[in-house]
Amino acid sequence: MSFYNRRSVLVTGGTGLVGLHLMEEMLSRGAQVHAAVCNRPLPRFSGQIGIVRGDLTELRDCIEAMESMEYTFHLVALVEGVAKTRCTSPRSYERSLSFRPG
Repeated sequence: MSFYNRRSVLVTGGTGLVGLHLMEEMLSRGAQVHAAVCNRPLPRFSGQIGIVRGDLTELRDCIEAMESMEYTFHLVALVEGVAKTRCTSPRSYERSLSFRPG
């Protein structure tokens, strides 16, 4: 039996490469997986995971998203390349933390 069997797990960044593989692994270990997503669908996991919506820049939304979770894997990121990263204000990355459509 897996350590994660029947445990609630939240994955932020679940639509990314690492997040997708992590969710597959957690499902195979019997976890109750939830993904914090924005606009990208997760057809690969249709009916297998819970979807959580909100804005990770808002404390209230973070608390609500993680309230009933036993574990959270925070993988959300904005990937645009090194050159762009060096000359971009950190404030501009707030949109990568949003998991509420809009």
